[in-house]
Amino acid sequence: MKTNVKYKDRWSEAEFAITLDLYFHTDPKERDKENKRIIEVARIIGRTPASIVYRLGNYSAVDPSSGVRGFTHGGPQTKKMFDKYSINRDSLKELVKRIRG
Repeated sequence: MKTNVKYKDRWSEAEFAITLDLYFHTDPKERDKENKRIIEVARIIGRTPASIVYRLGNYSAVDPSSGVRGFTHGGPQTKKMFDKYSINRDSLKELVKRIRG
């Protein structure tokens, strides 16, 4: 079955950074595939809105302050990025700004 969205299996560090920045700036109740910010990020990085929502759920799973169980199969890179930037969000903001150009 073919789809119109190009499937990419591995997430790049840039994709992790952009979605983590989105995680920090999106209310958990607004994390759905109809959210305009999620749709825009999906378009920018070439992913589906559903995959962005799932990645945000992966961040919830490693965020001790989220109060949400989240999706636990995010892989080690999810936790690594969260741990690195959750304590230094200004650095993440600058990285995302450079990535987006």
